[in-house]
Amino acid sequence: IDAGSLPAGIMLRRASGTALRITGDRALTVRKVTFDNCAPGVLAQSGADFTLINCRVQNCNAAPSGGGLRSFGGGIVTLLNTYLLLNQSTGGQGGALYMEGGGQLIMRDCAVLGNSAAQHGGGFYMDGYSYLTLERCTFGRNRTGQDGGAFNGEGDATLSRVTIADNRAAGGAGSFAWGGSGATLSFCTIFRNVGTTDGHITLGAADVYSHCIVAENRSSLGLSNGDLFSVLGTYNLTDSSPGFQTAASSRNGLPVFLSPLGWHGGFIPTCMPLAHSPAIDAADPSTSANLQEARGFWNKRDG
Repeated sequence: IDAGSLPAGIMLRRASGTALRITGDRALTVRKVTFDNCAPGVLAQSGADFTLINCRVQNCNAAPSGGGLRSFGGGIVTLLNTYLLLNQSTGGQGGALYMEGGGQLIMRDCAVLGNSAAQHGGGFYMDGYSYLTLERCTFGRNRTGQDGGAFNGEGDATLSRVTIADNRAAGGAGSFAWGGSGATLSFCTIFRNVGTTDGHITLGAADVYSHCIVAENRSSLGLSNGDLFSVLGTYNLTDSSPGFQTAASSRNGLPVFLSPLGWHGGFIPTCMPLAHSPAIDAADPSTSANLQEARGFWNKRDG
């Protein structure tokens, strides 16, 4: 389905059921389509793959899981330049997206905003050992009744230039919950998330952070472990202690001075370093990585 030649694209609205259903070994690519008020927008079964490009999935409501999108059987889901907005899972997991049976999720230049789930994973939930790749994405103001305000799952995860801010969980970590082989994060911001026991928690021995900011996350119960983590990493910044271990280049216990989540340029909302933030120009001066982040700036040169 390709509506890329149409100025406003097309809208699919079907309040009583699924807009698109894929089965078997088929693959579907959808371009410039808005799924509005569906239940859900796309349903992929038996390991079918689908790709959304320049799409919006919004105001969808489904039970029990996957308010906006569902994938069963270990398929590959690819989302590019796509918004997942205000979707709801009324009785289960994954407010915007639910994947069952493992599989692979690839998201680039996406915004996951204002979604909610009754149980785990306000933004998305991956059931079974999975593979996750996130690049230049923002998860903001998602809510869950249990664990993982932004997302929840297990397996291998790689996050680059991802913002996770203002998410809430009523039964666990406000940011995300990820098990399995661990997660690798680079140039990510985890900011002002709220959970019952902790705002952000990373205890996996295999987790590695590089050039990340983790700050102002908190427990809604008033516990002291708003940011509870102790992981390997270099050139990170946090206002918490113990924070990041082993690397002298990471700075713990410092105020970070970030703006609230908002539109500061680029395709998705971000949290911009303020003028006196210690994050500015704090990257490893010897690194060859010079990655463009969501606002269009280069991390190595512009903080």
